[in-house]
Amino acid sequence: MHRSKRSEVVRPRLIIAVVAVALLSAACGSQDDDVALSDGASPTPATVATASSPTSSPTSSPTSSPTPSDDESQTPSDDEPQATPVFNGGTEDVVLEGAQGDVAVLQEVRVARQAEFDRVIWEFSGDVPTVRAGYDDEPLEPGRGEPVDVAGTTAVVMAAEPAVDLATELHAPAQEAYDGPERVTGSNTEVVSEAVRMGDFEANLQWAVGVNSRQPFRVDTLEDPLRVVLDIAH
Repeated sequence: MHRSKRSEVVRPRLIIAVVAVALLSAACGSQDDDVALSDGASPTPATVATASSPTSSPTSSPTSSPTPSDDESQTPSDDEPQATPVFNGGTEDVVLEGAQGDVAVLQEVRVARQAEFDRVIWEFSGDVPTVRAGYDDEPLEPGRGEPVDVAGTTAVVMAAEPAVDLATELHAPAQEAYDGPERVTGSNTEVVSEAVRMGDFEANLQWAVGVNSRQPFRVDTLEDPLRVVLDIAH
């Protein structure tokens, strides 16, 4: 009877010991997990979650073409129509005031075709004269009043003062003067038929430029060398 009671006492103690060992083992395992997390090792589920939610676009996605900014040059192609330059002229009389200095002496006369107009150039020595230009259907020789024959339907008369084309004792003595033809034509001009010397009277030199129709014109003076330039639009 005494032996059986002792066995009954020992068995509960053994069960308690086994339970204590199991609890101790569980506690050690939990402590090891805390140490592993504190060392920076990420658990596998967290890694998988991060990989499934990428924050950057895949490198294999196509790159869209950039939109040109307002600063980029927009050069028209050769197929697009280009704007035609505007000819700044008219058909009314024009007066350009000169330097009122020494008499201008004519040296050369030239007629040429340009892209948008025909050009007549009178080259001078001396100071810039006052220049007048305008249309005249019946140009007359200065001083005498005789009609001047000019090819074309009308003429632009250019008058320069004080200016001469012949050196005399009164005007520009000892200077070389114009010794070219009294009628000057150009090559392939479109509206200008010829430039004709009308003469000079009291230092008023006049030339008539025959044209086929009344077109806008412009006149200007240039220096180095001194020139009077008349442009008549096509």
